[in-house]
Amino acid sequence: MKNIELKGQSGTAGSDNIPGRIKDLGEHNIALLIREDIQNKLDVPFDVREPVEVTYELSEMSKASVDRFIRRMGDEYFENYFKKSYKNTKYQDAKELMQNGIKLLARKKKWFSLQIIEKNCKGLVGDEKPLDDEKSNFNALMRIINSSEKDSSVQGGTWGKGSSIYTFISGVWFFFAYSVLSQKWKSTTKRFLGRGVFSPFYNNKEDFKYSGQSFYCRVENGTASDALPFVNDDADREADLFELNSRENSEYGTTLFIPGFCPVIEDYSLEGMIQEFRDEILKNWFIPIFHNRLKCQITTSGETITIDRNYLFNVPELKYKLKLLQWRDDGYPESEGFKMEKISIDLPKLSDAYRSEKNQSAWHNKTSVAIDLAVRILNKEEFKDFKDTWKTSDTVALARNNGMIVSYYQGEALTELVNDQVKTESILFAGVLSRTEKNQQAREHMDLFLAYSENPAHNTWCSTKEEISICHLERFDLKNPTNRVRQIKNKILEGLKKIFIKTEPIPPNKDICKMFKLLGGLKTKGDTPISKAKYQANILESYFDDHDRYVVKMKLISKWRDELALSFQSALNTLEGEEKVSFELLQILRIPEFAHLQIFNENFLLIEEGSSPSITILPEETKEIIIRTCSIQNRSEYKNLSPLIKLSEKTTLNEHQYNSNSVLQAQE
Repeated sequence: MKNIELKGQSGTAGSDNIPGRIKDLGEHNIALLIREDIQNKLDVPFDVREPVEVTYELSEMSKASVDRFIRRMGDEYFENYFKKSYKNTKYQDAKELMQNGIKLLARKKKWFSLQIIEKNCKGLVGDEKPLDDEKSNFNALMRIINSSEKDSSVQGGTWGKGSSIYTFISGVWFFFAYSVLSQKWKSTTKRFLGRGVFSPFYNNKEDFKYSGQSFYCRVENGTASDALPFVNDDADREADLFELNSRENSEYGTTLFIPGFCPVIEDYSLEGMIQEFRDEILKNWFIPIFHNRLKCQITTSGETITIDRNYLFNVPELKYKLKLLQWRDDGYPESEGFKMEKISIDLPKLSDAYRSEKNQSAWHNKTSVAIDLAVRILNKEEFKDFKDTWKTSDTVALARNNGMIVSYYQGEALTELVNDQVKTESILFAGVLSRTEKNQQAREHMDLFLAYSENPAHNTWCSTKEEISICHLERFDLKNPTNRVRQIKNKILEGLKKIFIKTEPIPPNKDICKMFKLLGGLKTKGDTPISKAKYQANILESYFDDHDRYVVKMKLISKWRDELALSFQSALNTLEGEEKVSFELLQILRIPEFAHLQIFNENFLLIEEGSSPSITILPEETKEIIIRTCSIQNRSEYKNLSPLIKLSEKTTLNEHQYNSNSVLQAQE
């Protein structure tokens, strides 16, 4: 096992037995592989005038090929480390995931391999073992976990958490990189290195704790050399021994080799994998392919699929997406069936601690940035024969940067707007993709903000406080930056409402008219007949969350010498009513659950709930609370209504009780 280096230390120090980055991505499937892989390749083109080319070469490994691979790795690695870590690990998730590798090694599961061959990329450039302040794409991918080192200021991917997909999508948790460098490092033009993972475990016999990191690397003086790569001719020889396609010295870019390719997939066959690769490339990367910035191939021994701009026009699912994309490229001209809504979002500036030359576009004070919501409206005749096997109609494709579709945003609130007479295809062009935002720095600011909002899998813009830990939005100067992402989603809905909600007057509903009166400009300070301003209620934030519940965050300030009991009720505001009636008549609307409110403290821990929950504030006390209704925004019963929170005080003075009322209304 002279070419294998294992990381670890003497004794039991470092008791963690969870493989690094194993939980970051959830399932290790082809969709996540395609996102991470292509995003990073588009970040480092060698010649921006030419497309980046990526070939995914799938093979079923023969018994002889598997035997040769295991001999090259050394039986000892799999027997004494991979299998032993499987047996000894106490981390059940790791044991379950390692079962694929155990089955492969026992020849109880088919072996597949994947070569990912890129062209017109810079290659894994940089120092083999850089100092802390030096950039190295090679080091970030192949030697360090959870690093973020790219040249572009608006990159979407990083060789960090997401790169764990290459390791864990292999059943034996190992992959290799064979790279031709566009910039020589000393005399090095080519590199070859393998890296792997197993579950950390303690070896009693050796009194040694293995961390789980392993490398296939060059040997110096008879021992492995601190995970340093084979270079130049040695790199070519190693690539040939592992049966990789050779690379010419002028063919800049990297070949990634994943033995025992074992994605989470329903159809574990070459045919199933080919179909999955095709669909995920087309669904998520049609924008850069359309713009001739990307070209992909999927190949096996008997078939090659070339996905370029011409191929897109033969994909039925893309028919109207491409029309929408062409309309955007033409500058959104007036055209029947096409609508564009400009959405403006105020962005916070980047915190001083994270400033660098790469991200100076976000150094400034908060910036208002425009993004484009483009919508193609299809009438019944147009969509009757439309093939929507991806189930992406009536959703909004969220795109930025290089054009990857981060997700197809769909909520019941969106589909509620569209009747059965029309369908929609919609794309949100954000960041550098926006055409209505003319300021380049503002576009880059938005792109960086959304890049930092992405989860490691690159398939979500994090929009809740609970998701802060899986993104980098804490790098911005704002107490709750995820609120800006929620604003984007809310403004998507508002933009679609402008398009689909009819402008003609809605006939009055007498039941509703009896219940509600137009409420406007009402005070948010408590008054009683004998005293003013016993408390002050300031709305800090109000929004609809991801479950369409109305949420109000407020600061309560007591200005009274005694305790105050503040109670809350939910109400609705309508433009149709002229007569104010009691709150209990909400039963008429068949939505009695709307009366139920929840009150949380500033850490989102439940304090009280009910139809009229109350809290107490002490003299001169300042308290922040959060109030939440039931799910309302996507329900037809609430059409043409907006939520209110009714706030009332109760105190004792001179042996008499007095009440005062305030109304806190949904705000932008």
